[in-house]
Amino acid sequence: MKAYVELVCSSVEDCVIAERAGVDRVELAVEMSVGGLTPSIGTMKAVRSAVSIQVMAMVRPRSGGFCFSDGEFAAMLIDAKDLLEAGADGLVFGISNMDGTLD
Repeated sequence: MKAYVELVCSSVEDCVIAERAGVDRVELAVEMSVGGLTPSIGTMKAVRSAVSIQVMAMVRPRSGGFCFSDGEFAAMLIDAKDLLEAGADGLVFGISNMDGTLD
């Protein structure tokens, strides 16, 4: 049975290298120094045209936790739709309540 490998990447170049190395799927995020944020639509489109492996896009509008306001959540929904339309195979996200439980 083949092991399945996913790698977090933050640029087109990272994704190309990952595909050449035999990675099955990448998680595309930017600003890894803060735990990862939503990539731009331009980055998503450039990655999609550069690689044929699956690309999962992170949806996280800001650093500093995973409890989002109604406005941030509305923006996340728009980002999610746009990322999927730009070629993402799926989405990666996390949302919590004020008490730290999962939303």
